[in-house]
Amino acid sequence: MAQSDHPSTRGALSPTGAVAAAPGSARNRPTGMVVGPLEVSDPPDASRPTHLRRLTGLRVFAALAVVLVHVGYHFTKSNTVDVTEAYGYTGVTFFYLLSGFVLTWSKPGTKPGRFWWSRFSRIWPLTLLLTIFAFTVVAAQERIPGTVGQVANILLIQAWWPKGSWYFGGNGVSWSLSCEMFFYLLFPLLILAVRRLRWRGLGLTAAGVLIIQVGAPVVAALLKMPGNIYFWLFFIFPPYRLLEFILGMLLARAVVLGLKVRWPRSTTMMALAGLGLVAFACTEYTVSTGQYLDRPFVALAVIPWLAVLLLAGATQDLRRVSSWLRSGLLVALGESSFALYLIHKPLYLFTSRFGWWHNAGHWWATGRLALFILLALGTAATLHYLLEGPLDRLLRRAPTVVRTAPGLQLAVAGLVNEALGSSGSRPRLGSWMWGPSPRSKLRPRHTNGRPPRRFRRDPRMGAGGQRPPAPGAWSRDGAGAPPGPGPSPPGCPDPPR
Repeated sequence: MAQSDHPSTRGALSPTGAVAAAPGSARNRPTGMVVGPLEVSDPPDASRPTHLRRLTGLRVFAALAVVLVHVGYHFTKSNTVDVTEAYGYTGVTFFYLLSGFVLTWSKPGTKPGRFWWSRFSRIWPLTLLLTIFAFTVVAAQERIPGTVGQVANILLIQAWWPKGSWYFGGNGVSWSLSCEMFFYLLFPLLILAVRRLRWRGLGLTAAGVLIIQVGAPVVAALLKMPGNIYFWLFFIFPPYRLLEFILGMLLARAVVLGLKVRWPRSTTMMALAGLGLVAFACTEYTVSTGQYLDRPFVALAVIPWLAVLLLAGATQDLRRVSSWLRSGLLVALGESSFALYLIHKPLYLFTSRFGWWHNAGHWWATGRLALFILLALGTAATLHYLLEGPLDRLLRRAPTVVRTAPGLQLAVAGLVNEALGSSGSRPRLGSWMWGPSPRSKLRPRHTNGRPPRRFRRDPRMGAGGQRPPAPGAWSRDGAGAPPGPGPSPPGCPDPPR
């Protein structure tokens, strides 16, 4: 037998009739491979959990890191502690990685419009309320932009302008949500490409993303870009932060293909130790030199450890290993971490008016910081379960209400027809976003403004053992029609039937 005809080289037919990949092909080669703490095993089956509880529990710690950035220095008088807290902005990097990972892992087969609406209803209502709170209640303590900047903040597009009064105006943390909205806009296109990647494509794409992340700031520094533009371009600008989101998507795709860690608990401890080492090195550098490291390079230093932490957590969730991170309390705090992220700074500014957090420079400052964190966690949980969640569910049902309200649907269709000046038939209201009307198949189709031809009798009536036509029941060919008055006079055509 020729080697090209051998089953081991040409593949075999699968039970479904498709040609299965050969054992030595690139598609199957990584299965069973072990590289240090990583291994590639069989991909998760269709019953894999869509909700990774351990990763949800990790969200609260990333949010607390951001809390320390904005309010921690108000409670402490130690320069070293203040510097360490200042590097907590890497929590935003974790959120971007986690967002790309979770959406890639659990995205159902929904239409782009429905996906965008679900993301909008999840993010925008609470952001709008707290932005208005910042513009009104604590306006004297915040950096308030002009009218155009306020509109940009409300629309979550403030990160596209290199003006600090815009992207840090109002509730300053909302600039990151401007980036998130950009990620969500591109996600339906990105997921189509990511889901087609195999191992080699994942490796090449990840390498390309990392090269851009490293090379772009280096080139900008060599060109002596102004400091404010450099800061905006490599910390605020949505297209650059999109690279972190893409890395999260690639990591989720690798897990879907079977990537896991062999020892999840030990790997988690290793990732935490790596993050601690990065924080120690950055703090020592800043304390000794008086200069902070460039933010894009600090983010690049923590990305590998954050990726390992995500991978270890996903592995434990797939193996259904019990852990305190999967507890109900941590999951509940993780679910309310978005509210914590948004509320902590306005809450501090508002409560500081009453002198609650006055720092006298003694050990009691640490206790006051703990009390503020408890207050912020409680306020965030209240906002999440009493405001954010109900508004999200209400807005998610809005497209369904519109789609299932025929009267409102026809009224909107009539207005559209009048606006477009159409005089034809009644349109079928439906779009790429909301989907077709559920009653569209029951409506008679109109052609050229004339009613369609209808059967002149019940089509169930006729030959074949069925009951005979009732008196007066007509068929298309005229069978069963009552006798007419006779042929038409000469020159007058017969009426159409």
